[in-house]
Amino acid sequence: MFTVNLDEKKFDNIIDKLKGINPEIKKVLDKTAKNCQSKAPSEITKAVTAVYGIESSRMNKEGRLAKKYAKTVIGQIKVHGIHLTVIRLTYISRRLSPRSFGMKPKSLSDIKNKKKYKIRATIVKGDRKVLTGKPKYGTPVFLAPTPQGIVLPFQRKHEDKKYPIYAIRTVTIPQMIDSAEVNKDINQRIEKLYLSKLEENVENVLKKLTP
Repeated sequence: MFTVNLDEKKFDNIIDKLKGINPEIKKVLDKTAKNCQSKAPSEITKAVTAVYGIESSRMNKEGRLAKKYAKTVIGQIKVHGIHLTVIRLTYISRRLSPRSFGMKPKSLSDIKNKKKYKIRATIVKGDRKVLTGKPKYGTPVFLAPTPQGIVLPFQRKHEDKKYPIYAIRTVTIPQMIDSAEVNKDINQRIEKLYLSKLEENVENVLKKLTP
């Protein structure tokens, strides 16, 4: 979960209009929050995929879950004396597999030389790397199917033993969202989205109230 910081100066004009439709304020704020609930996940996906190599489909999947379980929060954000209705979106994930970051090869059939091959993934855009695992084990990373049939990269903990092995993991979605560059971009995107939807909803009410 992250907090969006709103610039009060950008709300000056719209708040004046909002105060002019006092009986309709709650409806307008609730509708704006719902609009943002629907649109915010796609903006978050754009911000994350601009910096990280995660596949948009994976972000969209998590966004749908965040949207489904979104909670309405009233009064946490106050602008010019008005308590805004906002939606709290919470992204939850375990550390993701490199498969979500354009991992190649992705299947055993893609490997020409089964004895010697490298697995690559792009965690941060523009920085494609070979997966090396934990240096303390000093063993190569290899592909193997899980009991569910998904092929993942693994590393053995001992060079002379088949087991134990552990699956290579990367970052979580909350970690990507909380990174400084992504968080700043998300803040700007959500603020712009909220302002545009709020203004749109206020103007629609004003049109109905105008004789």
